[in-house]
Amino acid sequence: EEMERAEALGLYPAAAEKAGSLDLHCASSGSAQARALRWLCRLLADHHAAAPLPASLSIITGWGRHSRVTGDSEVKAAVMDLLEALDLPFALGHRNKGRVIAETEAVVRGLERIAPAGEALEPAHLLAAM
Repeated sequence: EEMERAEALGLYPAAAEKAGSLDLHCASSGSAQARALRWLCRLLADHHAAAPLPASLSIITGWGRHSRVTGDSEVKAAVMDLLEALDLPFALGHRNKGRVIAETEAVVRGLERIAPAGEALEPAHLLAAM
């Protein structure tokens, strides 16, 4: 909620989101994790609302071109740490090392395992599951 207000005020650039894709490569490590949490919660809400979902998901983290050490993406490491802690089945893209991918159905199953019964999934629920 606070992130959405900051984005609306132009204080915090909005993450580029398209159907099934989240672009975080210009974010800091911490904001990338927060945005990924929010995106995952919206994904499950869309699934519960019977909204059409793409077959696969993609999170663009960048491969580390602008990192302190070229090729060592802090954003990718932070996002992968988060996804692994949540036991979500994302993997590095085969042709693009600055992207992580997963099948939507498998991610939804993982999120449903974490979500409290009868409640909307919130970032705090995901953090508690780590």
